[in-house]
Amino acid sequence: MLRERWWSRVVPVTALAVGLVALLAVLLPGVRHQVALSASHQPQQYVGLAFGHAADGTVVTCAGAGDRLRVAFDVSSHLDEVRDLRYVVSVAGHDTPGSVTVDPGETASVVRDLDRPSRDSYEVRVELPGEDRQVFAHCPGTVT
Repeated sequence: MLRERWWSRVVPVTALAVGLVALLAVLLPGVRHQVALSASHQPQQYVGLAFGHAADGTVVTCAGAGDRLRVAFDVSSHLDEVRDLRYVVSVAGHDTPGSVTVDPGETASVVRDLDRPSRDSYEVRVELPGEDRQVFAHCPGTVT
């Protein structure tokens, strides 16, 4: 009795899988695009958004004193060119727009002092509308 070698089954199955991927890449543009991205090793272009950090490294989300609220956030650029990005800071539903310029590979820090709502609690949201990025925090309020 002759014993089949393991490669006599692996080679045809592997060839079939490679052929199927090649056929899908030829017929479907979405698959072709994904195969090109996988094989090209091009760096991904994106922007990061995070709340700012205090000197001790903790994340600061609901800082401020009295009736003022300090909102600090960082915008990190992983883009290949300088960009001016729009942002919106929302505190308890009140929007404050602005913009920040980020250089490639750099992080821009933004600090905004806003009115603190006199509620039991409220939400602070920072959004980059053009980049589909947002961060938010639930903050304890002060009732006067």
